[in-house]
Amino acid sequence: MATQSSLWFCGAFVGVFLVLGIRWSKWVNFIGVPLAVLFFYFAWDTLRQPYIGPAIIKEQGTPYVLALYGSATLVTLGVMLGNYLNKLRFRNA
Repeated sequence: MATQSSLWFCGAFVGVFLVLGIRWSKWVNFIGVPLAVLFFYFAWDTLRQPYIGPAIIKEQGTPYVLALYGSATLVTLGVMLGNYLNKLRFRNA
C-alpha cells in the first residue's frame, strides 16, 4: 500500500509532466486524459474493495482517502493547466 506522501508526490510529478507535455503538444492529451481517468478509477477501486477499503479507512482514516483522490485531482489539474497554457501559447503567437 502506498504512503500518503508517495501518493501526493506521484500525483504532483505526473501532473507537472502533463503540464509540460501538453503545453508542448496537444497530442499528449491522448496520454494525459486516460491517465487522469485511471488515477480516479484506481482510487475508487481501492476503496470499494470489500476488505481493503474498510481496512484502509479504519487504519489510515480520511487523510488517506483525501491523498488517493488528491493525487488523481493533481493529474487532472495538470491536464487542464497544460491545455490552458497551450491555448495561450498559440493565441499569443
